[in-house]
Amino acid sequence: MSLAPGHQLVRELSTFFEDGVDAENRRIRESVARVVSSLGETVLLSGDVQSEAKLSGNRSFVGSGNHPGMKLGRDMTVIAGAPGARVNRQVVVESESGGAVNITFSGVHFTSADETNNQDVLVDITTTRATVIFERCVFEKSANHATNAVNIASGSKAHFIGCTFAPAMTTAGSVVDNAGAAANVYIIGCSNMTGRTHNNVTTIAETT
Repeated sequence: MSLAPGHQLVRELSTFFEDGVDAENRRIRESVARVVSSLGETVLLSGDVQSEAKLSGNRSFVGSGNHPGMKLGRDMTVIAGAPGARVNRQVVVESESGGAVNITFSGVHFTSADETNNQDVLVDITTTRATVIFERCVFEKSANHATNAVNIASGSKAHFIGCTFAPAMTTAGSVVDNAGAAANVYIIGCSNMTGRTHNNVTTIAETT
């Protein structure tokens, strides 16, 4: 936004006459602003609630710490996690418009291991028209939770790439439970330490 000539002159003069401390503080603020803006359109600190501000193409960076659950229903949403970013409430993928949605999670740690009020599925894909990609994510339940880690409605598609499923479980159930065709869900190069199996999925190079 352009400034009025008088305002521009004031800003230039204040920059010219600032002392060394002020100049250094300004450079620090500008450096921090550049770093923050490079992380994503939205940067979520611990405890912040995710919001899909745009009708499509939302991009969020989830900072280290615990985060609440999310409801995502807009196309082309990307959620990227910093090391130590933990979502400790349920995540629901739906379709806000009724159309197809494509959502990507990268480096997010979904957990209910330390929460007594989140013994349900970690990620619930409820729409029949989603494609969800999980890359380098961790799915961690408490060992005695009877529910699945991920539920996928029939018709939706999901791909798990380089993910980890933990810990060793003491109850029966599935890890990823797909209500549709096995060809719709691929688990590639993942580590499954739960002792449970998946339901209706195609696995490639998964270790246990």
